[in-house]
Amino acid sequence: MDFDDAVTSAKAAWSNELGRIAVVDAGSAYASRDAEAYRTVLYSSMYRASKYPRDLAEVDFATGGLVHWSPYTGQVRSATSSLKTFMLSCAEFLLRNAG
Repeated sequence: MDFDDAVTSAKAAWSNELGRIAVVDAGSAYASRDAEAYRTVLYSSMYRASKYPRDLAEVDFATGGLVHWSPYTGQVRSATSSLKTFMLSCAEFLLRNAG
């Protein structure tokens, strides 16, 4: 494989990864330039998350479930409930700041 083939292959791999989601419409609350800026932030964040993946949960061998230790609170919680809480707080933030 020469350099040009490697570049083409890398671009295709990133396009495939970032193409897992598509932002079709940011909603009427955003001007088109704002929507484009948010789209750029989203895809840039996806790029970094794909480049440096992390799994912040561990298996609790006593229960077989996933747990997460929070460095902010020092508490161990169910990873499922932590993710649900995080997603709900993100959704609430977006709804509060949508307009």
